Amino acid sequence: MSVGLSPDAAERPDFLACASGFIALTEVPAYAPPLFLAVTMDDPLFSTDDGAILPKWRKAKCPIEAHFYEIGGHGLPSTPGTSTSMWFDSFCAWMNTRGLLKPAK
Repeated sequence: MSVGLSPDAAERPDFLACASGFIALTEVPAYAPPLFLAVTMDDPLFSTDDGAILPKWRKAKCPIEAHFYEIGGHGLPSTPGTSTSMWFDSFCAWMNTRGLLKPAK
């Protein structure tokens, strides 16, 4: 997250993805890259955070796509029989929508 929020544009990636609980942030700068967020509601690390990353990203008017899954534990495993099995497809669809999955030349 620190590289993704670096004030140096040359260091920042084109996007960030967080799929394993929240990261404590004091603020999100207006230049933050788009964020894909996917967490499970039963992740023990999620329960210790107030989820402030979502409203902070929105307050900074930076693009964010957020997915909250009911069951799955920490690390967002693709748990058979739960909707978490679709998280990676959602991530790829988001990257494609943003034009991040272009074929190499």
